[in-house]
Amino acid sequence: MDLDDLDTTASADAGVKMELRHPGTDEVLLQADGVTPVSLTLLGQDSKAYKQAERKATDRRLARQAERGRVALTSAGMEEGQLNRLVATTTAWDGIRWGGVDQPFNADNVRAMYKTWPWALEQAVAFQEKRANFLKTQPAT
Repeated sequence: MDLDDLDTTASADAGVKMELRHPGTDEVLLQADGVTPVSLTLLGQDSKAYKQAERKATDRRLARQAERGRVALTSAGMEEGQLNRLVATTTAWDGIRWGGVDQPFNADNVRAMYKTWPWALEQAVAFQEKRANFLKTQPAT
């Protein structure tokens, strides 16, 4: 076994498409053409951007601790850190629309999507945390 075959960093830095799924049926969501999947392109947990976002969140918590003399960890703060990380590591999308309008890809819209549809956030987090999604060759099942 060559460990180079198990490198997740290159794909994590490049990004991988994740197909969004219906939160009730788990079916792949399709665009108006009925064929093309709705997708997000995500960087993996081994990417430089993901690690940078994690460090930034930790640095903010440590700075607050230094100012107040105690750790100010809250679930809301942790959720905000997760949201910030996802915004920083979602690099593209295809077929995202709401209000009957195709939405342009930008950080504000990415944040709005994850805040409005938490099931999309959950799918993105689960996808990023599974290193197998970022292997050059997927393992045989």
